[in-house]
Amino acid sequence: MRRVIPSTLAALILCAVAMPAAHAQQAPATRAAAVSPCAHPNVGARTLHAAVPEIPRQVVHFGVGGRVVVTVFLAADGHVRAARVAGASSRFLEPSALAAARASKFAPAVRNCVRVGGTYTYVVDYSPPTQLPEQHADPLTYFLGTWRCTTASGTARTLTFTPNAAGLTENDGSATTSLTPDQYHVWRIRRNGRLIGWAFPWVDDTWTWDAAGSDTALIRYEADDDASFTMTTTVGTNLANIAQTETCKRTPSP
Repeated sequence: MRRVIPSTLAALILCAVAMPAAHAQQAPATRAAAVSPCAHPNVGARTLHAAVPEIPRQVVHFGVGGRVVVTVFLAADGHVRAARVAGASSRFLEPSALAAARASKFAPAVRNCVRVGGTYTYVVDYSPPTQLPEQHADPLTYFLGTWRCTTASGTARTLTFTPNAAGLTENDGSATTSLTPDQYHVWRIRRNGRLIGWAFPWVDDTWTWDAAGSDTALIRYEADDDASFTMTTTVGTNLANIAQTETCKRTPSP
């Protein structure tokens, strides 16, 4: 006599038989999850979005190219806590690179599946243009000689520019300043042997000095012709104590 198992009872028996196999399939996945709770448990910080740096005027007008390495201090959520320059081929590139690093977006490092803060090295490269603006006058040859400079109030002084082994020397009767061109087409300014600032070459008949490599010009020369120029001075440390405009005329050689 054939024994017939009710359908409900048969279903329970089949489920009981199938359960061990299901447990066997889930066990490896459970063990793997315990060993590695995230896909990438240990990764370094990375850049999610690099902000486009502002191109400094020195790059455009004077061909100052190079690289700036910025150390970025990241919080555990990836936001920038601070940034500082770790190295730069030219100091004129530093402000732009710092601003770009602070404006960029980063993913923090992950340690044992936990996001952590730390430092990240961010590099900004600047490529100079293939062609620079025309240099209308070479300071090394234009300034040579003696100049008589007067202000609107009648104050006068004499500036004498002479060549030296490295570049140019200026004497105003009270101090001696030397100007030396460097590899970035920017001139170093030293007064009595101490570096006090930088000078930018003649472009469009102007020449600018400043004391810190910033865009704030402390002294600006504008050439009127081959025998005269106008010098405008703004108040600042090292290079200028008062604001004034002087008209300088070349003194004929004796």
